[in-house]
Amino acid sequence: MLAWYERLLELRSGRTDLLDGRFDRVTVAVDDEHGTLVLRRGSIAVAVNLGPEPALLPLPGPGSDPLVLLASHDGIAVDGPGVALPPDSVAILDL
Repeated sequence: MLAWYERLLELRSGRTDLLDGRFDRVTVAVDDEHGTLVLRRGSIAVAVNLGPEPALLPLPGPGSDPLVLLASHDGIAVDGPGVALPPDSVAILDL
């Protein structure tokens, strides 16, 4: 768990979009039925699957080739215009 937080802090310190605290630059898409959420701030997206089933979450914006910067589980991958997440997982992506 400590390693995860260290990686989050390192990522935050190196990405200006994660240092911007203005809420008007944040968009959020929530799917209560499936337990998923995608938050975007600038070129960064945080995709979360809290549901019991794997999910393919669409990524916001016109990003040409999203890159997974940090993932809570192995097997998280960009799949076309979305990201494939197993249950109870999160990925931080550069769009």
